[in-house]
Amino acid sequence: MSPKPQSDETMPDLLDRATGALRDAPIPPGPSAALQSATLAALGSRRPPRLPGFWPNPRTRLLARAAVLAGLAAGAAAAYFAILRHHDDFTRNTPLPYVLPQPTDHPGPVVPDGSMLTGEIRFEGNAPLPRLIDFGATGGCPRRHSQPMYDDSMVLNLDDTLQNVVVSVIAGLPQGQKYAEPRTPVYLDQKDCSFEPHVLAMQTGQPVVLRNSDPHLHNVHSHSLLNPNFNVTQSGPDSGREVPSPRVPEVFQVQCDIHPWMKAWICAFNHPYFNLSGANGTFTLRGLPPGRYRLQAWHERLGTQERDIVVKPGQDATINFVFRAPPAPTSPQAAAASAHARLS
Repeated sequence: MSPKPQSDETMPDLLDRATGALRDAPIPPGPSAALQSATLAALGSRRPPRLPGFWPNPRTRLLARAAVLAGLAAGAAAAYFAILRHHDDFTRNTPLPYVLPQPTDHPGPVVPDGSMLTGEIRFEGNAPLPRLIDFGATGGCPRRHSQPMYDDSMVLNLDDTLQNVVVSVIAGLPQGQKYAEPRTPVYLDQKDCSFEPHVLAMQTGQPVVLRNSDPHLHNVHSHSLLNPNFNVTQSGPDSGREVPSPRVPEVFQVQCDIHPWMKAWICAFNHPYFNLSGANGTFTLRGLPPGRYRLQAWHERLGTQERDIVVKPGQDATINFVFRAPPAPTSPQAAAASAHARLS
């Protein structure tokens, strides 16, 4: 015989009785001595106690352990290949914190009534084809360039202005005047298997610091004739290593012997009146005192040009240079003579 269902009126009374019974029930004692002893023994052995009701089947426990080990192995393999795949992208796209941009605007000294001389470098004619770089069997460099790489010996802007032309005063400055040597260093960096900047204009006595922003071996070998040579090897990222500064004016080349396409130029002057044309093909000489000057514009492949200018007190001046492609030799003898002239 089934019990008679309770009505809604009697439910509150039953709840009150149950609540009172729980409230008045004595507090049960703590764990037994046997359970405490087993717990302490398990903790002392540094092994977790087994749960008797979990994975009771030995075959099930074996399969579970195999699944856990397989998951860990798959995760480790995926992480390894992800790091290996993106390592070059990370090193290429993540700049080192010590790499600073090389300034192209060289401030001149403060001169009373000094003037600012500005100008533009343009190229006319058929530009020579850029030289494609052959990486050969060199390790590391091809992985850092997904596109073909060309040398920096002639860099034309879209508007036919020309980069990497050094403009300097070669005559007209006071005879025998000495200029303070800047203490701010100039930097020559090895980045993505090329030198930055390609042309480094500096003042004699100014500190020169070599850097390596690449994760592989480079060296910087100078080929100066009037100043002491240096040959510095940097096996990986290097925040900077100072080398002897040029003491006398000279234009000379440096290169990496390990990667022969890596070449740069150092142009050292014994005065502060020089500048390098940049991404817009312009240059600026600041603080020129009044006088008549001769300027020289130098380019590593197109040679030099010279212009005279008069700087008046308190008046800025403008002067431009135009480079043209050298005529192509018309005979083997002319080609040999042209090659000899470039190398001499």
